[in-house]
Amino acid sequence: MEVASMLRVISQLKIRGQVHAFNAYVADLEGVLPGIVHGIPARTSQDELKDNLHVRTQGVNIETATMLGSSKTAIITFTGNVLPRSVYIMGADLICYPYKPTVQE
Repeated sequence: MEVASMLRVISQLKIRGQVHAFNAYVADLEGVLPGIVHGIPARTSQDELKDNLHVRTQGVNIETATMLGSSKTAIITFTGNVLPRSVYIMGADLICYPYKPTVQE
């Protein structure tokens, strides 16, 4: 079993007698920036996202885009040196926030 696979099943660590929550995840490659955008029409397909998302920040490209379930939120992966302030989709200018994975309990 790979080390990464073993780490993914660990949910807590005991350090000096105290139990701490633990969440392992696969890190993005260097130069890849994840962003989150709210306000995209719900149930937009991945193909629609890819075809209609645009960014004007020089030196930044959209690599992947995925909707979060049936919400109006998408996670977008960019390549470049900076996260763009906004993205354009279907005529709308939407703010792009840094994506920070959270643990749902």
